Amino acid sequence: MKHVIQDWDDEGAMAILRNVRAAMHGGRGRVILLEPVAGPRTHGRSESDFRSLLSRAGFELTRIVRTKSPLSIVEAEAR
Repeated sequence: MKHVIQDWDDEGAMAILRNVRAAMHGGRGRVILLEPVAGPRTHGRSESDFRSLLSRAGFELTRIVRTKSPLSIVEAEAR
C-alpha cells in the first residue's frame, strides 16, 4: 500500500491494517507499505510509531528500507 497509512489517525490506520490481516489466507502473509518514515529530512510516523501500530494490528515489523525518495519501504509479517 502506498500513501495510505499516513492519511489516517492511529485508530483508522489500525482498522485498515486489521482488515488486511483478516484477509490474509491462513493468517499468514506480509504487508508492504510505502510511507514516509520520520527522519532528519522527512515528516511522518517514526519507526517506533510504525512498530507499535503494526503490532497492535497483528503484525511484526521486519524491516524499514530507506530510499532516496521521501518514502521508505516498511515491511511487516503477520503474527
